[in-house]
Amino acid sequence: MDFTKHLGKYSQLWSELEMLRPSTTDPSTLEERREQDKVFGLLLTLNPSFNDVLKHILRAKELPSYDDVCAQLRKELGSDGLFGGKGELSMANKAEKMESASVNKAHFKPRRGGDKSVTCEHCKNLGHSKTNCWILHPHLRPASTNR
Repeated sequence: MDFTKHLGKYSQLWSELEMLRPSTTDPSTLEERREQDKVFGLLLTLNPSFNDVLKHILRAKELPSYDDVCAQLRKELGSDGLFGGKGELSMANKAEKMESASVNKAHFKPRRGGDKSVTCEHCKNLGHSKTNCWILHPHLRPASTNR
């Protein structure tokens, strides 16, 4: 789900929650609490691809406003469009990647214990799925393999 649709759905759920939540007597405390809850709620419902931005926002001395968080997330999406999406290659490198993939397929051996019938949707290699792809998830690569 793209961020714009996510934001619309989140806003709808937030409006519903506001109708059910009891109000406080201090208007400034109430407004501050609502703003913080909106930020935390949005951050907790984001796609895992936003984890780096989420960590950056939460490490700040003060929690930014809801509008500032939305602006940071939109900025992150904009930079992905310039340099290719998260986990994607830029257009300039796609042709080279496709050419080298066709040459390497003939010499490819599936990973030990890998299912030869499974093809990764990302790198198009046999023996693993996209969820186990070392290109997308380098932390899954065993330490004993060459990088």
